[in-house]
Amino acid sequence: MQADLQDLQPKLVQTSIETEELIKVIEKETADVEVAKKLVEVDEAVTNNAAREAKSIKVRVQRKGSR
Repeated sequence: MQADLQDLQPKLVQTSIETEELIKVIEKETADVEVAKKLVEVDEAVTNNAAREAKSIKVRVQRKGSR
């Protein structure tokens, strides 16, 4: 059993290195996604404000038209 563990040691080391590299990639991608999420939230707020303004204008025009 000890021999099996020694045989697997290089594979374990390589797998650990690969795992650490993947963690770094995931951390970077997570940061990128957070930035994109914040941009989308800003765009959503702007769009919602524009939609409220358009609805307000529509209501005013309809009221003027019904007079």
